[in-house]
Amino acid sequence: MKKSIILIMPLLILGACVINQSEKQQDVPVIKLRYDETKTVKMSDFVKSNNVILLDDTDETYIGNISKIDIVDSLIVVTDISTHAVLIYNFEGKLMNSIKKHGRGPEEFLSIQSTWVNPDTKEISIYDRSQHKILFFNLNGDFVRQMRSPPYICAFAFNSDEYSYFYRSMDGFPDDNMQPSNFHLLMTSRDSLRLDMKRDFFMDNASHMPYERFCRSKNAILLLTPQEQSIYELSGMTKKLKYRVELAPNPDWENENYRSIKTYQDFRDRKNTRMGNLGGLYFMASDRYMLFTFGKRRTSDVSDQFYAIYDMEKDQVKLSFRQKINDIEGFTGFLAPFFFNDSLWITPIHQYQIDNESLKAAGEYYSIDFSKSINPILVISKLNFNE
Repeated sequence: MKKSIILIMPLLILGACVINQSEKQQDVPVIKLRYDETKTVKMSDFVKSNNVILLDDTDETYIGNISKIDIVDSLIVVTDISTHAVLIYNFEGKLMNSIKKHGRGPEEFLSIQSTWVNPDTKEISIYDRSQHKILFFNLNGDFVRQMRSPPYICAFAFNSDEYSYFYRSMDGFPDDNMQPSNFHLLMTSRDSLRLDMKRDFFMDNASHMPYERFCRSKNAILLLTPQEQSIYELSGMTKKLKYRVELAPNPDWENENYRSIKTYQDFRDRKNTRMGNLGGLYFMASDRYMLFTFGKRRTSDVSDQFYAIYDMEKDQVKLSFRQKINDIEGFTGFLAPFFFNDSLWITPIHQYQIDNESLKAAGEYYSIDFSKSINPILVISKLNFNE
């Protein structure tokens, strides 16, 4: 009898833990995103004005492929993964500083996988996956320090000068049998380390840019885990479930069907049967608003994109749309943003993507001589959410 009691007790404890976890999940706000084929909005519904700036170029600062844009101290930090450079501009498009130190030395990097700009320390962190290290530079482009990084990082973030967060694969890549990698969250401080959120299924679009897994919101870090569609809040060494995101209708996510994806072939098979379903959920976040993008599969490789803006103070979707009607003056190149916060939506566009007539009209409207630089332009939309 004593043995039976001993065996039953762990089961009761486990059951209690499951119940508590379920209750916590039920208490979390659910962000319900709906895809509406006909949903259109006027740009004046959320955009106050558009401005265009032309980014300076020099012999050493030609921009190839912008992967990320950050704003800190009224400076625009541009990450270019094709030339492996970080360029720092002011809001007139003038180049202020650059970080392009290629090599294997203690202050150098071979490539840029991703970057993180810490508003607390005013530092730019560069992750060099080939050398498993993260280098820190100040806004003047000067080297500050470096650290060894965990391998196979999908995303990383720093909060204040004490806490580090890494979303990474334990195994790197699927094995010879195409079994999935194990993904988990690694949280560190100056004197402790914690592993959390182990995941044993294949991750779709793990390195999609420019939408990072981590976003800064107030004094915390938000993490979107893709297959679950959950948003966690990280503060210090603690993690709590903040939101659940629901895409509907979407059979892929009903009853957690995504957990049937156990091998790479499962992933490929599922991808080929997704026509008409929703997926590809990504987000950006600021202090009050979150921007979600997701798509409806039109072919095996093409999706129609949908946008939704969520108000975290009122816990409601403030705006959602698939198409926009331009009813404001100025350049209208309103595409997926590479930077989003409560007041700005910034999109880079290469000049060759714009027809000559539109480029000429934009040059006259904003008094810009586009022949002075071959670099992209930045379309900076000021948002009117708080007005």
